Amino acid sequence: MVLFENPVLPADRTTWSTILTLVFICSVFGFTFQPVAQKYTSAEKAGLFTALNPLIATVLGVIFLNETFTPIQLAGAICILLGIIIVQVPKKYLHKTNRCENGTTTSHTSFHA
Repeated sequence: MVLFENPVLPADRTTWSTILTLVFICSVFGFTFQPVAQKYTSAEKAGLFTALNPLIATVLGVIFLNETFTPIQLAGAICILLGIIIVQVPKKYLHKTNRCENGTTTSHTSFHA
């Protein structure tokens, strides 16, 4: 556990250069390019991408890094997917079509949950 470990800083330059490279590439580029890219897409797509990010990272870790997929991670993945489904499914029910007395149809958007 992290609380009971004795932290040791890296002693050699190779490790420090690797850490700094990863910090620069992952953090700076990630936190810079993601908002820039989100500017060119809808809020819905950006939110979906953000919600799926941890799940995709976990799956890629399992596939490429041979990490284990624990039951608690499976529960988290199911929660993420259920949350996305719950938010997305009701949209198809928002657009209602009503048949008028003269045979024509009208449509309107209802915002009732």
